[in-house]
Amino acid sequence: MADAFSLSFSPIKVGTMQLDHRLVMAPHGGSTGSLLGPEPEFERYCAYWIARIEGGVQWVGGGPTFVRNPLVPGFEPTGVGAYGPGFFRHPRFVERLSTYMDRLHAAGGFGSVQFVLQGAMPLAPSPTLSGYADHKIPHAMSADEIAWMVREYGESAALAAEGGADAIELHSNHDDLLQWFLSPLTNHRTDGYGGSFENRRRFLREVVESIRDHVQRPITLGLRLCLDEMIEGGYHLEECQQLLAAFTAEGTVDYFSLDVGNNWGDVSYIPPSAYGEAAWADLCGQAKQATHLPVIYVGRVLRPATAERILAEGKADLVGFVRALIAEPALVGKARAGSVDEIRPCLGVNECIDRRVVEGLEFACAVNPSAGREHASPLPPAEHPRSVLVVGGGPAGTEVAALCAERGHRVALWERGDALGGQLAIAALARANQQYAD
Repeated sequence: MADAFSLSFSPIKVGTMQLDHRLVMAPHGGSTGSLLGPEPEFERYCAYWIARIEGGVQWVGGGPTFVRNPLVPGFEPTGVGAYGPGFFRHPRFVERLSTYMDRLHAAGGFGSVQFVLQGAMPLAPSPTLSGYADHKIPHAMSADEIAWMVREYGESAALAAEGGADAIELHSNHDDLLQWFLSPLTNHRTDGYGGSFENRRRFLREVVESIRDHVQRPITLGLRLCLDEMIEGGYHLEECQQLLAAFTAEGTVDYFSLDVGNNWGDVSYIPPSAYGEAAWADLCGQAKQATHLPVIYVGRVLRPATAERILAEGKADLVGFVRALIAEPALVGKARAGSVDEIRPCLGVNECIDRRVVEGLEFACAVNPSAGREHASPLPPAEHPRSVLVVGGGPAGTEVAALCAERGHRVALWERGDALGGQLAIAALARANQQYAD
């Protein structure tokens, strides 16, 4: 299998980090636990990310880390994309981040801190909307507020560096405030921060420069950008290429992480199973031509073979997984060992998103019952192995049978049909659900 994944398991240098392979876990929300919550929640947070390091990933992105914003009287941050006081100014932030990073490093990994502040919660370049799902008309920032935010990003970065972060990533996509300045859909300003491409880029450029000014040690800095907003009035591939070329020429960033889509339209930046695997890798390959810096492609990559193909075709330098690594934390390790048939597949059900954001339930995965429970002790071997009969070979029956067998019981699984899968197998007969057969 070394030959099958020779590019995936080749070394690459990204800023200050020397990586021995090119499969990474991109930053994402949801997950489990809390960096700044009570001690048990912090332990859950650490366990979730360290499980992916122990499963073979070397660089993990961590959860969203909210930047403080100046609250305007009468406005409050809403939704899942902003938090007024921010995380960086929390009195335990540096201490907790240091503990988390020390644990990642001890496990052999590197960790990012991703800076997040969603647009219209409540700040924006202009009093406009990108969609109508969870925004009120936002507050258009004044020049003084922009200057305040630029400084806040820089000072927050210094705190992240103090906490031992290996990399800083600016969330400049997915309706983030930084993207709202970049996009002609949401930036209708007539001053030096709106209008032309360079004016719309100015806020992000100043934030990058502020971070470099405030962080007094070498640190990796990357931009998470949208390949194509895929929404009327937004920016498209050509402007993404301009962004990559401009920041590359200035020499202020170390890498780009690229995905596609928006929060409210077609396609969403968390594409469900209706979309093919790595459907936008070609766009990433076109954008990559505008820079010599490392480029990470992120967007519904499920299999190590797909990542290898993306690298072989020169469409990216690294490949980011999220949902596939929620479903199978050991995906990278199993690929390296040649055990790809043992990888538990992500089906793109998006239970990991819907449960938290829509249903208000605990984080979980549709195919991996251990996701979000990495902190719990594994079931011990059975002291007194027994003969166990499991009746019904649907998802629940097969999972119970496997768990019992792993504990050392003697298991018989009975299914009256000709195949396993139960109702899931029936659902897989629908064309839109073909991936359920996996």
